[in-house]
Amino acid sequence: MPTVLAIGQVVFDEIILLTKDLLQGEKINSKKTLFSIGGPAALGAILLSRLSHKVFFATSLAKDKEGYEIKKTLEKEGVKLVPFFQSKTQKNIVLVNGNGNERTIIKDSTPSKPINRLDPSLIKAADLILMDRHQTGVFDQILTFKKPNAPIIFDPSTEVSSRTLRILSLVKYPILPYEALHLFDKSSFSKAIENMKKQLKKQIILTCSRFGTLLVNPTLNGLSCARSYIERTLKLFPSYKAKVKDVSGAGDVFRAAFAHALLKGNSLFQAIDFANKVAALQCQKLGTSIALPTKKETDENTLKKNKIKLTDIVKSLKFKSL
Repeated sequence: MPTVLAIGQVVFDEIILLTKDLLQGEKINSKKTLFSIGGPAALGAILLSRLSHKVFFATSLAKDKEGYEIKKTLEKEGVKLVPFFQSKTQKNIVLVNGNGNERTIIKDSTPSKPINRLDPSLIKAADLILMDRHQTGVFDQILTFKKPNAPIIFDPSTEVSSRTLRILSLVKYPILPYEALHLFDKSSFSKAIENMKKQLKKQIILTCSRFGTLLVNPTLNGLSCARSYIERTLKLFPSYKAKVKDVSGAGDVFRAAFAHALLKGNSLFQAIDFANKVAALQCQKLGTSIALPTKKETDENTLKKNKIKLTDIVKSLKFKSL
């Protein structure tokens, strides 16, 4: 059984389902309240445990009601918690409109207690490291003690900073959301791709929301002809069809599913395609951890792929030019 070490933020989500759409100044009743766990590494830890991996999860939380509920849920899911205690557990309030398609998130401003050092034996035992941008203080320690072939899967969200770029340049499979392209260049899609390639100097995986995933190959230079540039520099993996209820956690689930496929020995292409499928499954239910697919669901192959064109992705980003 492969061992995974996840490091990052955990949040207690209180999801309030409203009877109608939220309007300013109006009093609206709630019809139901759900409780879930959020946080990129937290969701990844639970999913990977469901997929039969031995998972340790290092995170910051408190010995309060929310912290207890998180601890109980993680234990039930088979995740071995490595806690760093702080005064208050982070808690978000999520208001879901009556139509179920829009959310208002009231985020907790409580900062996570920094994790700057882990027991080296935890790092040495891991076959894969999963970490998010909220806890990067142990990154250099991980580089020192991890197994030579243990991949690091890092979630920077949309943050493109010197810190996240350094980490992305040092991991084998940098994964970024396609919205981050605007931070590399605001005017041109092709310039944004080129600037990103210059920064990271390796194959890059771009998650593209409802469209699927793009694999950027920096070994192929852009050509003067725009169509040739797209066809020869990018490979599109179309998304899977899903009855979307909530996109919360789709990117987090993509990374965990990708990690699972790598641990199984799948090729890069197979891992991306599998991660697309699992991300689609995540979107079919409401919530974060409570929407995570089961192993049985991920093993099934009943979903069909969408018909997506690369131009659909470029248009959605609203660049001034290709």
